[in-house]
Amino acid sequence: MILSRAFLLLTMLFCVVLNSQSQDNCQTMIRDAELVFESGNYDDCINILENALKDCNYSSQEKEEALIVLIRAYLEEDNIDEVNKGIVKLLKNNPNFKLREGLVQQDFVAYFNKFRVRPLLSIGVRFGIGIPQYKVTKKYSILDGVDYNAPYNWRVEGQFEISVEFSFINNLSLSSEAGYISYKYKRSITGVDSWNLDYTEKISYFEFPLYLKKYFEIKKLNYKPFLLTGLYFTRLQSAFADVELTYHSYDYLTNETDRNDISSTKIDRVDERTLNNYGVLFGLGLSHKIKNFIFSTDVRYSIGINNIMSVKNKYHNSELIYNYYYVDNDVKINKLDLSFSVHYVFNYVVKKLKDK
Repeated sequence: MILSRAFLLLTMLFCVVLNSQSQDNCQTMIRDAELVFESGNYDDCINILENALKDCNYSSQEKEEALIVLIRAYLEEDNIDEVNKGIVKLLKNNPNFKLREGLVQQDFVAYFNKFRVRPLLSIGVRFGIGIPQYKVTKKYSILDGVDYNAPYNWRVEGQFEISVEFSFINNLSLSSEAGYISYKYKRSITGVDSWNLDYTEKISYFEFPLYLKKYFEIKKLNYKPFLLTGLYFTRLQSAFADVELTYHSYDYLTNETDRNDISSTKIDRVDERTLNNYGVLFGLGLSHKIKNFIFSTDVRYSIGINNIMSVKNKYHNSELIYNYYYVDNDVKINKLDLSFSVHYVFNYVVKKLKDK
């Protein structure tokens, strides 16, 4: 047992030493290739680097150094096909590679500038604020002498979404998001004899926008303005209401006016709300790329297509109808979004420009 453990330990130690020597040899091969290149022996330089890139487990930086020397050697051999293949490998190894023109041939610069790298797939988060606008399309009333035209007083809501962007054509992408949003509004409905009803509701949805994004390049700047347009779908998650009614009644026995207050909280309104909602959206924004991260800010406006209130179940809640004399109007929700997003690019596409 002791001998077997000792043998295993020696074997592991031998492998570590062998791997260390192999890595030292790989690093030496790049330096050797540079010396051979400077001596003008381009064929040997190419052979050394082709074997090194095939057999050695280089870091991204080491692979970049080897590919630059290899491309320079192919340029000296006038092997343009291999030059182009080498540039593609260089840009796939490091999509954010910036060429230092003073360290390579002018031909290298010319061929390198014929290639473009663009993000293919990025995933990130989007967060900001939403400003809802409640558009009444039809009004309803129950009790005479009560003003059911009371507005829907909204408040600004925060929102957070997971975002995926797929750039299928240069400067044109398809984006999809998944998030959770909530709307809260209050209505103060008044009537005769100090009759006053305060109704507050919070509605929550799962939201799924899908839209096209068109970028516009600004030369010499790393900023890209964009326009976006698309559709969105929301799925109702919850709807709860609080209601408080205050009114005065006359007691004929005492000849006095009595104040009456009744209230209810957490009234479930899901059955009286539309489950699935749809709309269109459009907007504009500005993006800025730093290495593999894309930072964007945008302003978008969403227009609701359907009524968020269930017409079929409008009079379904007997407590609200008979105790509080409350009924919903038909309402669509429009929304102004101000948001900021951060994406990380997972995949890139390297494309060669067409020769003019």
